[in-house]
Amino acid sequence: VRSLCVEYLKGVRARTAAGGARDPERSDATLGAYSKDLARFVRLPLDLDDDDGRETRTLPFLEAMGAATDLAACTPRNLETYREWLMHRYAGQTVYQSMVVLRMMFLWAERLGYIDHCPLDAHAIPDKPTSRRRPLTDDERQTLLRDGDDRLRDSYHLLAATGLRISEFCGLHADGVRFDAVVPHLHIIGKGNKVRDVPIAGIENLVRRMIATAEAAGRARLSPFGSTSAFHRAMKRDRELLGLSKEVTPHAFRHDLATYLVNETGTPLTEIRDILGHSSVRVTERYMHPDRSKGAEGIAKRAAALAESVQDRYEQEAANA
Repeated sequence: VRSLCVEYLKGVRARTAAGGARDPERSDATLGAYSKDLARFVRLPLDLDDDDGRETRTLPFLEAMGAATDLAACTPRNLETYREWLMHRYAGQTVYQSMVVLRMMFLWAERLGYIDHCPLDAHAIPDKPTSRRRPLTDDERQTLLRDGDDRLRDSYHLLAATGLRISEFCGLHADGVRFDAVVPHLHIIGKGNKVRDVPIAGIENLVRRMIATAEAAGRARLSPFGSTSAFHRAMKRDRELLGLSKEVTPHAFRHDLATYLVNETGTPLTEIRDILGHSSVRVTERYMHPDRSKGAEGIAKRAAALAESVQDRYEQEAANA
């Protein structure tokens, strides 16, 4: 089973490198997520209880299901048990993603003749959960920028101003900054190796300070941490010390910027798409959280204008009479 999982991932990586038209581009981060999903299936433990409900032993999931070495031995019931195991331990998005990746791997194995049929039907995959992500509140944003960890405050500021993905920020070098361009910007190689330029007008001094800090510390990158996981851990500690919600994450800055650009500046959706590096406007729409009160204010203003027009007509008719 392990060798088949490895072969499947190698095939995905090869198709990505070749830019196959039939396969969507998948970044290293996405491939890493696939690897974790399959590793969870292959080797993470399953707690087995005796008849009295007491835990007696822990085995890798596939071994417990009697399918440690043979993928064809996995049955729909095995996979239902695995899904239930996931649901007791992980968030809905993780469960959904894990089961989708598993189905893709099984379909690949069926297509190549490793198994007779895919044991994981589409209907066995839980519904994709709706996104619970939201922009930061004003208080949350100000708390991070004002009271956050000294090592993180500049990073928070840059993320809030640019909407970079945390992986993009953690990979940003000084040579990716273009101060001398007509519009100063960050030259970003993002998800799926897509290239975009993110404006930094107004925060040039912040970026210069971050470059100087990195050089003084002997770092090649602007991020104070060498990996996305290290940044997430540091922000989690900072968030807990500040008493902020667990929804305050690096990714929340992207929702925050998109919402600000829509509500406060009226930036066209296509331009926000380009700034955030999305593949389509439909993806960008999920990042926007419009201010519904403005819609109500607009309706009230429009109604008042219409009422005034009608009143003018009535007054004119009265005068003509």
